Amino acid sequence: MTTAVRYRRHNAQVVTLGKLEAIPWVAMANLQGKHLEIILTKYLQWCKIERGLAKQTVAGKKQTLGHFLKYLDGEKLTLKTSKDYMYHLSSDLGWSANGIRSDFNSKVKPFIHWLFETKYIKIDWSKKIKVPKAQPKQYPVVSFEELDKTIFAGTSFTEKDCKLAKERRLENREALLFEARTGLRIGAIIGLKKEDVNLNSIPATFNVYSKGKFHTGIVPPDLIEMMKRRCVGPGKVFNVYGGSLNHYIRRGCEKLGISNDFHFHTMRHSFATSLLNNGTDISMVSKILGHSSIGITADIYSHYSVQDKARVINSIPTVRKSLSTEERAKIVIEKLQKDFGIIKYTRKGEKLTINIKI
Repeated sequence: MTTAVRYRRHNAQVVTLGKLEAIPWVAMANLQGKHLEIILTKYLQWCKIERGLAKQTVAGKKQTLGHFLKYLDGEKLTLKTSKDYMYHLSSDLGWSANGIRSDFNSKVKPFIHWLFETKYIKIDWSKKIKVPKAQPKQYPVVSFEELDKTIFAGTSFTEKDCKLAKERRLENREALLFEARTGLRIGAIIGLKKEDVNLNSIPATFNVYSKGKFHTGIVPPDLIEMMKRRCVGPGKVFNVYGGSLNHYIRRGCEKLGISNDFHFHTMRHSFATSLLNNGTDISMVSKILGHSSIGITADIYSHYSVQDKARVINSIPTVRKSLSTEERAKIVIEKLQKDFGIIKYTRKGEKLTINIKI
């Protein structure tokens, strides 16, 4: 027989409890051991139900925070033990600054903030955890045209392939083409529903639920007919999986000799980088990507915003006069490429001949 236990937490009512497993989460006081495991379970339920986070996102939080609890091994969760865990990841496990920064900012610190919001802790000490500074990761970048070639190369088939193999590759091809033109996260592509696509509006739009928020995107005009064919009846637009999408991207890269580090999420970065290189304002890129704030976009693509600054400074008339002929020609070509896309040009001395296809 289990002895009843009485807990008083802050100004909460006194609650009579039975077995430890039956403790109501609002009545717990100790952030350690079995208590902390139960609190974590409630936090994950809150993420799934109240915040509406995707299944993959909740699973990622569960995995990271589960490792954290194993490290604590019954010790109390405090500011000190949180910092100790961060040092453990760096010194003992050899984690990169980027990896530690990503896990703490997206998983550990939000959990601690939730503990504060639900009054488990009196002070939100998540703000006192200084994560390591990390240099922006340089992702392989390919043009929109090269990306299409990679997709078609990766999903190509022959007459010898069976009907099922052809259908599977065509299914993944169309999902990848949609991604290459929208920059959606992999979960959004997989979860996109037919009823969330509006092909009757001008322009045609779609709604996806990503990172706990609804995001409205534009259906690319060159894919309208494809989407009309795909959006008949209920269900998902694309019957694909993360593994298969990455498989066909890698297959296309191997055929064309592109970087082995190129995968589905890299397509998203390549999409954003190409927009920035074409002169799209970073605030608009942030909206298209569905980031919760422009600060996130600026943090990821800060090295490209530096290039934008240089471009603006070089366009000042007095500065431009001091530039070499080569540098002035580059500015003109970049501006025309921004306005008209790909252009052909030849240069003879100080004479620049440009052919533009309108």
